[in-house]
Amino acid sequence: HTKYTHRDTVILGSTNSYYVEKLLGEGGYGVVARCMNVDTEEVVALKMVREYIDKEDAEREVKSLCKLKQLDADTHNVVKFIEHFEYKGRFCLIFELLDLNLVHYMESRDWRPLDVAEIRPIAQQMLVALEGLQNIGLVHADMKLDNIAFVDLSLSQFFKVKLIDFGCAIEVSELSESNTIQMTGYRAPEVIMGLPLTEAVDMWSLGANLAHIFLGEPLYPDESEYEQLRIMVHFQGINDMLHHSKKNMDPAEEADTKAFLSLLKQLLHMDPKKRITPSAALRHRFITMKHLFVNTGFFIRYREQALFLMRRCDLRMTDMDICTSSKVLSSNKASTSDDGAEGSTEASEAFASHDDTEGSTEASEASVSHDDTEGSTEASEASASHDDIEPAKNILDKTNQSMQDDASDIIEVSTKRKHFRRFRRFLSRVIKCFTCCRGVDDD
Repeated sequence: HTKYTHRDTVILGSTNSYYVEKLLGEGGYGVVARCMNVDTEEVVALKMVREYIDKEDAEREVKSLCKLKQLDADTHNVVKFIEHFEYKGRFCLIFELLDLNLVHYMESRDWRPLDVAEIRPIAQQMLVALEGLQNIGLVHADMKLDNIAFVDLSLSQFFKVKLIDFGCAIEVSELSESNTIQMTGYRAPEVIMGLPLTEAVDMWSLGANLAHIFLGEPLYPDESEYEQLRIMVHFQGINDMLHHSKKNMDPAEEADTKAFLSLLKQLLHMDPKKRITPSAALRHRFITMKHLFVNTGFFIRYREQALFLMRRCDLRMTDMDICTSSKVLSSNKASTSDDGAEGSTEASEAFASHDDTEGSTEASEASVSHDDTEGSTEASEASASHDDIEPAKNILDKTNQSMQDDASDIIEVSTKRKHFRRFRRFLSRVIKCFTCCRGVDDD
């Protein structure tokens, strides 16, 4: 491949010419080079398909990429496809240039597991991507860490990621005609067993990927399908993964980890019909951070740090107050369903009440010690239901029940609840004023 790394190489496309700067990588499918558009000086990635690749396979990828153009690449967190052409009888595909993929990033940190607060923005963006693919009837069929790439590992956009490599992508209507898809270790059980396939195969792979970066090692072996299926059959739940995370977690991080495992179990449901969908997953409490908005003082610092990580993957949030923004908990405007709108609405209410929550927490804590304060008792009872963090049900147990409609994991907007929240904030302010008048120290 010397000619692909030679600095004087210029590849002539149908409308643009590309100056090849250096080879970025190669595989069985082709080579990828960093190039510069001679006319615009835009730096791009060029993928040149190898000669022996079946022309029909290359044409199928181009077809999928053209279909992908129905989505806004930035909003839906998928790689931007610019153009394709033939050069000396070989297919060339031009994409936006991205940074390291997750494999290279994890290697750079010696496969040290990511914290769940770091996993959340990655999970949220991939769910938005899969929701977008679902809307256009496309299945990626090859979700793995190699195919999730950072846009820019700079501090300003650290956790912004995109889904790449649609060489194995296939339309949902054609899944029944496809042969084995997905990489072993990320392969859904219905694929292994030769059962009817749906877009739910991508959700399984996403779950396996998230588990991989949480553990720092694969959840399922990739040696053989038999070994992977054997582990699945004996796998009764992933609650034990909580013990694999770091010890002595503070209560907020422990609650966040339990929320992550709750989502993970729904992604890895053996029954594809009961496996959580992208839109439902975007409303799961781990993504919306609903569980971090309880009236507990020690959640505040962790919550702000988690919100900061979510904001760093969206440049639109740069100049906005992190504590009052609702965009970070939304589906990046990708959801066109009513479910997505409900999740966004609830998140907006949670953010809007954040400034009052901290004061309310302090007032409640200050008034707990005063038995003669009637309002204190009522305020404590009002918030008690929000302070009990229960681990989610195990959906991989023998009952094989779906958590997809569990109210503890999926946000539902309630008018009564909204009015109750406003009343509770008002009552807390009254209590705070009352205790301050009596000379009580709120700290």
